[in-house]
Amino acid sequence: MERLTKEMSKSEIEKEVSKWGEYVQIDNLTRFLKTNPGIPVDVKKFVNQKLGEVYEKRRMFFDSAISYEKVAELCVLQPEKIKNFLKAVNSYIKSGYFDRADESARKCLRESSSLERAEILKSLKEFYKQEAERGIKENKRSNTIKVYERMIEMATIPIAEKTEIKEKLLKLYLTLGMMPQYNKFKGRTFTPQRKEPEKEEDIEGLEFLYK
Repeated sequence: MERLTKEMSKSEIEKEVSKWGEYVQIDNLTRFLKTNPGIPVDVKKFVNQKLGEVYEKRRMFFDSAISYEKVAELCVLQPEKIKNFLKAVNSYIKSGYFDRADESARKCLRESSSLERAEILKSLKEFYKQEAERGIKENKRSNTIKVYERMIEMATIPIAEKTEIKEKLLKLYLTLGMMPQYNKFKGRTFTPQRKEPEKEEDIEGLEFLYK
């Protein structure tokens, strides 16, 4: 097995990496980044991208999120930066690190225009929805509860949808014998949020997202 060197181009790295199994790829690519901090930015971005993809394939979502976030921070073009921050958000949600997902979402929103923000928030909601569906499919009830609890606090989710989520939550609470949570939520109602202009400080802290 040939060792990666800092003189290699992206195509040479790709050719060599393709010969290895996934865990060998992770080990060698990680070591390559640590021992060669001065490699060109495009190579560093490429290697982090490969790492993110392998981690994601192995369902090591927290690690894939970190890799995608590094790629986003190395990107110059705005669309590419937003794309990779969204990949990081999705992977953080899949790993259960919702606060880290919000942090990446905040970075993503900073890079976006007002028109793009609506799509980013739509993607954020969809990521949580997909994770809830995955939890149900894989019978991971505790994880699904955490996702639904997060979603029910999101200002961007319509009241009708929140009501549906509440009913699903109540059933899960009963199934798992979580009576304190059941009693807390069963009488909860939702009221429309007053629409206010977005402020820069709101976007910085995502205060407009959870109300």
